[in-house]
Amino acid sequence: MNTHRTEQDSLGSVEVAADKLWGAQTQRSLEHFSIGHDLIPREMITAYAILKRSAAVANYAGGRLDDTVHRLILPPPSSRVQPPAPSASNSLFGGSIRLLAPLRAPLPAASSGACA
Repeated sequence: MNTHRTEQDSLGSVEVAADKLWGAQTQRSLEHFSIGHDLIPREMITAYAILKRSAAVANYAGGRLDDTVHRLILPPPSSRVQPPAPSASNSLFGGSIRLLAPLRAPLPAASSGACA
């Protein structure tokens, strides 16, 4: 099993631990910035997730989000016989991410813009 995966952004590629739920920009911030020690609380992570899920619903309904990305965020409706399709929102709202206690944002609040 791979211990790392490669994430990309406008600055290029960066290695992120395979068990982490963040991408390239968060990893770069962890590696290069050390501002404060107060982490973003769990409630803010949930609030951001609700906001992003709602935006995905609205953008998909408005034709601004393609099917592939929509399925990654929100699964298609499933029947009672099939388990829910895997998706980011099912992982968070369905409970599997909640098993990772304590779920906290990896960045200090000051470096994430939460204190602005």
